Amino acid sequence: MPKTSKMSFQKLHLNAEETNSDDLSNDPPPEEEEFPADLKFWFLRRGTTAPDMAFPTYDEFDHQVRTMSQTIISSWAQVQNFCLAGGDMIERRWMKKSRKVRKSLLLQAFPRMPKEHNPGFRTLLWNDPQPPKYPFHHVAEEAVLWPSLNLDDLSRPEPLLLLLNARGRNHPEVFVSSDVESLVLGFAMDVLQQKYLPGYEIGLQSQDDERPYAVLRPFHRARLEEIVDVHGMRPCEGFYVLKIQSKVLSFLVDISRLILHDIDTLPAEVCSRSSWIRSEISTDHTGSGQQASLGEIAIEAAYQAPASVNLDTLESLVLSRLEAAQDHAWDLRQDPTYFFEVMTEATTHYTGDGSNNAGLRNDTRTEWWLAMTVALGECYANVALWNEVHTLLHGLILLKEMLEPGISGRPSAEWPEHYLQAILELGGSVVGVSLLHRHKLRDEVYCSPPLRHFWKERETSGVRARNAPFLIPRQAYSMEQFPTLIAILTMRNVHHVYPLHQITEHIERLLEADTSMARKITRLVGDRLADIQVLEEVRRQLHQYCPEIYCPGRTYKRSGVNQSTSATLREYHSCKGDLWDIYNVIIENQWDLFAPNDGQLHYPADKPRSSQRVEQMQRAERRLDLMWSKFDEAIGKIHEGQSIGDWMPAMDFSDRTLQRTSDWEPVEKEIIDDGSPAPSLDTGFGSPLCQEGEAISFRTAASEMKSKPKSRGTGRTEHTPFIQAQIQVLEEQVPGKPRLFHLKERDLKVFHGLFYQPSNENAVGKIKFHDFLHAMSSVGFSYQKMGGSAWLFVPPTEWATRGISFHEPHGMDTKISFCMARQIGRRLQRVYGWGRSTFVAE
Repeated sequence: MPKTSKMSFQKLHLNAEETNSDDLSNDPPPEEEEFPADLKFWFLRRGTTAPDMAFPTYDEFDHQVRTMSQTIISSWAQVQNFCLAGGDMIERRWMKKSRKVRKSLLLQAFPRMPKEHNPGFRTLLWNDPQPPKYPFHHVAEEAVLWPSLNLDDLSRPEPLLLLLNARGRNHPEVFVSSDVESLVLGFAMDVLQQKYLPGYEIGLQSQDDERPYAVLRPFHRARLEEIVDVHGMRPCEGFYVLKIQSKVLSFLVDISRLILHDIDTLPAEVCSRSSWIRSEISTDHTGSGQQASLGEIAIEAAYQAPASVNLDTLESLVLSRLEAAQDHAWDLRQDPTYFFEVMTEATTHYTGDGSNNAGLRNDTRTEWWLAMTVALGECYANVALWNEVHTLLHGLILLKEMLEPGISGRPSAEWPEHYLQAILELGGSVVGVSLLHRHKLRDEVYCSPPLRHFWKERETSGVRARNAPFLIPRQAYSMEQFPTLIAILTMRNVHHVYPLHQITEHIERLLEADTSMARKITRLVGDRLADIQVLEEVRRQLHQYCPEIYCPGRTYKRSGVNQSTSATLREYHSCKGDLWDIYNVIIENQWDLFAPNDGQLHYPADKPRSSQRVEQMQRAERRLDLMWSKFDEAIGKIHEGQSIGDWMPAMDFSDRTLQRTSDWEPVEKEIIDDGSPAPSLDTGFGSPLCQEGEAISFRTAASEMKSKPKSRGTGRTEHTPFIQAQIQVLEEQVPGKPRLFHLKERDLKVFHGLFYQPSNENAVGKIKFHDFLHAMSSVGFSYQKMGGSAWLFVPPTEWATRGISFHEPHGMDTKISFCMARQIGRRLQRVYGWGRSTFVAE
């Protein structure tokens, strides 16, 4: 691969497009057992030789492999001894040291240790007009080979202890799949020297094997047809894996000696278990209710053993995104303000720049129609995609439970074929869903007003080309990491050449460190980044769980992921096609119903009630309900009478109830008896639900809107809508044992804002998200940031109920608005049966 002085986005894009994830070798195809006598000449003849290509002889390569293999096993034995015999002392001393002292010790053990996490990203910004002479400066090699060895992470209390624990307690072969990921950036950017020795592979042996750890041996293509030895690696990748492990273990030996500098010898008796060693770190922050964020989990994962993959934790991540997508779809039906805000945001993210997209933006009706078409399509498609991933992951968990205990700890060659196929299908689906989200992110960041200035514009017949194959930052921002990483993340096939979870983790780090940049992330872009981050975290852990399927550089690797990915893409486009048909049925000859006429969706729910305001809110609700009734009718026409829940079970909202404003009646302030909380139907969104017309059962309303009776669902209108809504609300919202929370004024104010009653009090202000976290913690919840803007709240175990997820506000205003507070309150009411009277002062 030709050497360049700068890794351009165009070249990285071409590398991704040309790379097939099922390629088995970078070497000349050994279709016969004979190889060119002069391999360098063989490459020269094809015009592919470069200064960073090496052609070592067998004896040279074998000597290097044997030397590093001996170093690795010798260092591992010492690290193991430090862990078992001196682990308690290492932990006590390390935890007591200040961060400044820790950094000093780290630099003594590794003098050229980079400062920042994953410093290879800095290499992407390198712009030297003159090609460097090989070999590269050592900093460049350290940047790509040892991304986890950096001062920012290791100077914290836990990561070094986790790394020492994981590497000392597990044989080096366990880390091959995670170590090889460190090579991908170096090869994609051409900063690592390619070493060619066709006809051979590096065999890596397990701890139970009496042979040397690493052996250079002949490679026979026939082995690809056997599931016998899946630990063989191509010489180039195998060489760098050995180099990574040799350095990491040597560093751990040196840092352990520095920490135990005054101890000449460790105890001769090596205990079988040390109290400070733990397989995984506890995520609960006792006393605060806070749990470790997904970013923190991802940081610590780099220092833990790959075998500690928890599929149940992955399911909670996926389920939180599925529920967020479902709640988004429901709130579009529920709240006129939310619907209007989402559609307004869509007009700025999907219809391009006003100056260069005049053909679309001169007609307001066309602009709104495009926004509604794309936003609603993305809403329903997102639910379908997350539901597919969750279904496959849940099925995999059920399969694992049916297998004999401990089988996941055995080599994958011993796993049942149907279990491996389930992993393949899930992995392919995750890749496909991530690809779709990254494609949409490319369009959204290109058009997003706060981010639009980052990108070069491309003109195609006077119209801005949103569908360019990749984003290119403007020259003024070419040295900034955020636009650079977004540009790489949104390349179509970059997942073939680079582990994207490292990019999503680094983007989150940048946004946490730079509040001005974080304010530029709109709700739409933030949710998309959160989706991608969770998907790539699932993909990373699947790689660790079954490295023989995915690990690049292996001489044996199963195929099948691409087929599953293609199936996911086909299903997505099929779903989008159905939605386009629905839009055409809705919009045709009914534009006035959907056009954003002045004030038709104005919804003054944040103002004290008056006759005029109640009437305006009812008009907005009727308009929104009418629009959705047309949507449901269109589904029935296209899908032979099926409702949205029948056509897409993940969108079955029959267990939810629309909250609607009752007629205006002047009322006095309600006096709440703090000592006698009766089971209440108080919603906090108006008058009590016992008045007819305020609540609409979604299933009842949908069935009444059908053009003709259907055999499915008969008997659903057995009760009047009012009676059925009451029964449904009673069943959902009144728990067997009503709860009453006695709170301090700070937390009580938050919940009164979430369950605001305009008839009882003046307008409330915005709520700080930090105050919301504190209030949820005060009633017993622990909380965890799940990536992007998503937060998962887990109730106490004794409640025997599920958790709930909410999103942190994006953009310039990071406080919870009135509209968002209403949505949070409605979800808390639906899931836990809470109302305003649930919370009283101490």
